[in-house]
Amino acid sequence: MERATNLFEITEFDPADAGLAGRYSNLFEDCPHAFIQQSLSWCRVIQGMGSTTPIFLLCADRGQDIAGLPLYLYRHPLGNILTSVPHAGPLGGVFYREGISESQKALVYSALLNQAVKIAQKNNCLTLTLITNPFYNDIELYEKCLSPDFVLENFTQFIALSKDRQCSHGHRNNLNRAKASGCEVKFCENRQELEAWYELHQKRHSEIGAPELGRELILSLFDHVVKAGKASLLLAKHDGQIISGIFYVYHKKIIDVFMIAADSQFAELYPNFLLTDRSLQWAKELGCEIYNWQSSQSRKSGVYHFKQQWGSQEAVYYYVTKLLCRPERLLEIGIENLRKEYRGHYVVPFQAFDQSLKEKYYKKGDIN
Repeated sequence: MERATNLFEITEFDPADAGLAGRYSNLFEDCPHAFIQQSLSWCRVIQGMGSTTPIFLLCADRGQDIAGLPLYLYRHPLGNILTSVPHAGPLGGVFYREGISESQKALVYSALLNQAVKIAQKNNCLTLTLITNPFYNDIELYEKCLSPDFVLENFTQFIALSKDRQCSHGHRNNLNRAKASGCEVKFCENRQELEAWYELHQKRHSEIGAPELGRELILSLFDHVVKAGKASLLLAKHDGQIISGIFYVYHKKIIDVFMIAADSQFAELYPNFLLTDRSLQWAKELGCEIYNWQSSQSRKSGVYHFKQQWGSQEAVYYYVTKLLCRPERLLEIGIENLRKEYRGHYVVPFQAFDQSLKEKYYKKGDIN
């Protein structure tokens, strides 16, 4: 344990420590706008894949836990990295109790981020990468407290569930067609249905030439997060056959669309319209306030347009990276080795190699 300020205690722990894990979980449950990706349930998914070592931080103020930061150490012969964003669907760096003052929040970020840098240095990491919050803008705190060497701007689309949505006439027609299609909507109940939906995911990603999510990740999510009551797979069936499904992960006020997969042969039935419509009502019943679509490849994509049809708004967030080695070391490793050897683990913006790692700010794709 290390005292970071006169008020705060920062405790670094292994989630296998039942006592500290219990404190962390209690704090997490008391933070309704935290992300499920910051939870111990998500940690079990990552650990189940055997690729990272979790190092979690708790920040306490005079005996009360008020903030946390999950970190994951990825060891590799080319160089270690420390990150809060391993694998697909990343969200969240620092989270904290609601109601703390702005001045206290600044001290919390400073204490946690300083400790994260020390952990990265102790483990001889090439980089430390954290992710900012798209719904509670905290980039200035990361800039001030971490002094990152690289900042990559990304975007997400989301629906504020408390607001009325304005949808086009064409959108309403598609939704009416979906409702008249005869499709059944249900939650996935067993591994057999999960495997059938995963086959759709593989087929669709093969059609569009996109990398698929590993089966191990999906099975681990089902085993740990669904069973913890923090995720669900909503399926559309036609004549008894699964033709589409959307995997959701959620915590308190925020629900994330983790993955959509549909059989293109049944596109004329508009199953994703039906699933989205049902899920928006279900999310309200859960008490969620934010329906987060997560990011898209670009604003020009069909996926982006589909999300936009539902009256979605945009929010930006950032990957912030502290460089802990000589820039020349990353240039020696090279972009192709980073893609291959650190798959699923963010190191630096790939665009930075075009600038020989000399520029700080980058944007995803066609974000302008």
